[in-house]
Amino acid sequence: MGSKRGVGLAAQRALHKKSKKNAREKRNSFFKGREPCLLVIDNPSINSIWYGDITDFSAEVGETQQKHRIFPYHALARSCKTYLKQTYQAPYTLESVVFANQREHQELGYLRRLAEDPGWSLFRKPKVGSSDIDENIQQFIDFYLETVPVMHVFMAGNDLRNHGPIADRLVSENIGVTLLCFFDEFYNSTVRSLQEETRYDSYDIREFIGM
Repeated sequence: MGSKRGVGLAAQRALHKKSKKNAREKRNSFFKGREPCLLVIDNPSINSIWYGDITDFSAEVGETQQKHRIFPYHALARSCKTYLKQTYQAPYTLESVVFANQREHQELGYLRRLAEDPGWSLFRKPKVGSSDIDENIQQFIDFYLETVPVMHVFMAGNDLRNHGPIADRLVSENIGVTLLCFFDEFYNSTVRSLQEETRYDSYDIREFIGM
């Protein structure tokens, strides 16, 4: 009985290892001849001027629409590509992923349509209490790096405190990092952390895009 169970576990490990290898080979084939780069967007929260973009507006929320602005997803991706072209000699490819902690009144219709475009994808989960999505972002980056030898990672979000530790670890693994921050209504501790010496670039997202 124990022997059969041991054989079963060994077979499962072998299948898992083979599956990871196949996934790695598939992604490497997709990126063949180009250095993979990643844009991770921690989608604007309700305290950001960008928040309005991810709500499906109606007459009832017209006031909200006027208060907030549309987040420049495509402009941000274009600026990231320009940065890569100016920084590296190697040809590259950019994959963009948006992480959204979805509140009850949000439809995320725009983001769902955006995720249908080549090079874009969307990860969303329901907002429950004080739930956050930073842990999901970290897990995704860790999983991504298991199969793809990434050259550079862009992380865009509202709170640099949550992205700094991830950036430090990536830099220690010789991966380029750029933090792109939403500086409207920023936390004081976030602003202070920008004044500390880091080994990666940090930008106000509007400065980076040239708005």
